[in-house]
Amino acid sequence: YEFKSHGGLAWVEVHLLGDSIIAEAGRLRYSLGNILTESTSGTVLNSLVALNAGQGIHRPTYHGTGKLVLQPSLGLFYDLVLNGECYILEKNAFWAADQSICLSSVINRQLQSELADEDGFQTSVTGIGSVILNAPGPVEIIDLCEERLVVEGDFVLARSKTLKHEFQKSYSSFWTHSEGGNRFVNIFQGSG
Repeated sequence: YEFKSHGGLAWVEVHLLGDSIIAEAGRLRYSLGNILTESTSGTVLNSLVALNAGQGIHRPTYHGTGKLVLQPSLGLFYDLVLNGECYILEKNAFWAADQSICLSSVINRQLQSELADEDGFQTSVTGIGSVILNAPGPVEIIDLCEERLVVEGDFVLARSKTLKHEFQKSYSSFWTHSEGGNRFVNIFQGSG
């Protein structure tokens, strides 16, 4: 994977040498060379969850030899390298991954029940290889060691599945909420 940028846009170039990647639906800008596309939808449950999460039902796999250029973004890209761990991604963060990465959907029941404007569905990634994430800005890695991290908003791009995640009201009354800020904060606890 090679990250490129110009004029405020960033994009990912992938050079395949007989190997494969999987991408979010609609992320291909163009391909050059002997590259075949295979589109699979996975399980019915994962398809329904992906649809509800605003993700593509069919995530294409690209095989062969040549160059793939993925759609540009106003954000930045980050290469999350997995060594057998499982991470849960923020909505719309997934861009592409090595074919060795297992993608699935998880339901965050607390997110679904607490926030009327959120659907509660997130993508999880597991395996050994690279996962390309679309980030709204520079990425800071925070390793927790039996600690508690409180984050206002959706600034956590990915979290280890080993962390306990919950929501909490950030303001005690309507009046303090109306002065600005989010109504809820994300709380991450544990190690990961």
